[in-house]
Amino acid sequence: MKARVDVVEHDGTLDLRVDGALMSSIRPGGATTHPVWEALGAPLVALPEASRRSILLLGLGGGAVARVARALSPHARIVAVDHDREVVAAARQHFGLADLDVEVVVEEARAFLEREHRLYDAILEDIFVGPGRRLRKPDWLPEPGLTLALDRLNPRGFLASNTIHERATIARALLCHRPALVEIAVEDYYNHILVAGPASWSAGSLRRVLATEPRLRSTLPRLNLRTLKQA
Repeated sequence: MKARVDVVEHDGTLDLRVDGALMSSIRPGGATTHPVWEALGAPLVALPEASRRSILLLGLGGGAVARVARALSPHARIVAVDHDREVVAAARQHFGLADLDVEVVVEEARAFLEREHRLYDAILEDIFVGPGRRLRKPDWLPEPGLTLALDRLNPRGFLASNTIHERATIARALLCHRPALVEIAVEDYYNHILVAGPASWSAGSLRRVLATEPRLRSTLPRLNLRTLKQA
């Protein structure tokens, strides 16, 4: 069945909803977006600027995390993968996607990962399927999806996954793959961002770096960081 795609404007924000589920939220005319997608993109700050050369977005929606990634990494090559042509069209028409200089691939993310050969410094996974309260990860996540994604990751890079109900399952899978795992909980939301990165990363080190980024100043107090694993 074809998904219902709605663009809703309210209180100065623009939301993209797919089958009733919020997939992106931005404030037109700037880099400001929603705390969840700012949390998903925030770990980019922990990479040295010279190491933010290539970013892969698995799941585009209205481009909220693409907007964060571009603001934090103005010179990076950003590739975004989304399977829904109508969602991509809405992102282009209403959410200023064309201004972000993003290479968009309209394809199932698993199929893309199976054929992709390039490496990325950061991978931001934001894939959900299903309507409203039945929102979930597709059946190929965590596996083989995370293995496929991590095969495309530079050794010193990181993978961040936006999770809701699958938080524990995704965390267990990532614990097997990377030396450090940090959880970012977002105040007033069910979302937990799981960040699998280099051995030196921890909740404390990540928070200290995020505190240096002015564009995250309003969001940082709403984020609760916790180290789940550190080598």
